[in-house]
Amino acid sequence: MGSQVVTMSAADRETFLQQINEIAAAAVAKGIGPALDERLKPLTEKQLSYMEEMLATAKRNEDRQKPAKEKGLLFARVCRAYGMAALATKQAATAESALFYAKQAWGADDAVVKSLQASIAAQAGNLVRPDWSSEIIELLRNETVIDRIPGIRTIPMPVGSMTFRRQSGAATASYVGESVNVSPTQQSVELLTATYKKLMAVTPVSNDLLRFAGPEADAFVRDDLVLVYRIRKDLACLRGDGTQQTPMGILNLTASGNKFNQTGTVLANVQADLAKLIRLVQEANVPLTEENGAWVFAPRTRWGIYNMTATTGNYVFRSEMDQGRLLGFRFFATNQIPTNLNGTQSEIHFICGPQWALLDSLNMQVEAFYGGAYWDGAAIQSGISRDETVIRIVGEHDFQPRHAVGAAIHQQTTWA
Repeated sequence: MGSQVVTMSAADRETFLQQINEIAAAAVAKGIGPALDERLKPLTEKQLSYMEEMLATAKRNEDRQKPAKEKGLLFARVCRAYGMAALATKQAATAESALFYAKQAWGADDAVVKSLQASIAAQAGNLVRPDWSSEIIELLRNETVIDRIPGIRTIPMPVGSMTFRRQSGAATASYVGESVNVSPTQQSVELLTATYKKLMAVTPVSNDLLRFAGPEADAFVRDDLVLVYRIRKDLACLRGDGTQQTPMGILNLTASGNKFNQTGTVLANVQADLAKLIRLVQEANVPLTEENGAWVFAPRTRWGIYNMTATTGNYVFRSEMDQGRLLGFRFFATNQIPTNLNGTQSEIHFICGPQWALLDSLNMQVEAFYGGAYWDGAAIQSGISRDETVIRIVGEHDFQPRHAVGAAIHQQTTWA
């Protein structure tokens, strides 16, 4: 039987393909539809989550464009910025870190960002917690010199008094002829007695400060008391007059013959006066050397001498003073030597160190009295009722010369 070829029109072919697709779609829906839906379900949920996140992001972006004008919102956002910074960095937030996260959250033009400028205290910069250094900038004080003058000795005086025997006269020797009697001679000895002078300082300190300020508060008070103690003792050893239970110092213990007034201000006078100070000590048979002698004067006098010039314009003392010496001896400048004596006058002390002694009990004490009472200059105050601790420093010492000619004093100095 021969084969036959079936032909379809274009319309019939279109109809046939549509019917095949419908049958296939029905079969798929009936056979694999539920399984396919189950597989697509997680993807659909994730897509929904993405959509929700996109909507939330869009809302946040919209909020960023809204200025924080509502009452309290600006402050709340500032706090949030600090909170975000602290959470992200795991440490205390700073203005800089809060500013960084505020820019990320609300944009660079937001009012919060402007308020977080740490340099503007009147704005939210006041929220910046100050960072306190443990260092306290020290008070500027007079330089102490007695403990730096070479040769000055510190002698222990543990019982508060000490007596020295000092030879005041010597025997004599003379040439005699044969069989001539020699007249006897006798040495003489005098007594030099040192007695302690008590130096004390008292500071009441709030217990709130001690409780909350930390150990640096204790150290601050202690170190200050020790410094004022040293400075006051140094001043007494230099210029003390012995009144009001104070020691006498070099100025008032030096022999009157070793003191003289300024003779003039021109270079020739300055050179003569400086040389005389050295000469007076040496003429008294004091064993002076360049290593145990020293000058002490005010800074004003130091620079007045330093800037003196000869008629040629050359500086006379500058090159030596740059080496820390004047006429071969070390010098110390300190405001312990005043520059306002009788208006503008000052002093120069030339000292042979081994001729002077600081007699000290070596028992300086720094003590704290919780709730202690103290005199405030007008009345007794109770540290208990005022919740204060009284810190006290106390020591005993005296200052004495081995020989009163162991120094020379230039007075009424105006070399500046």
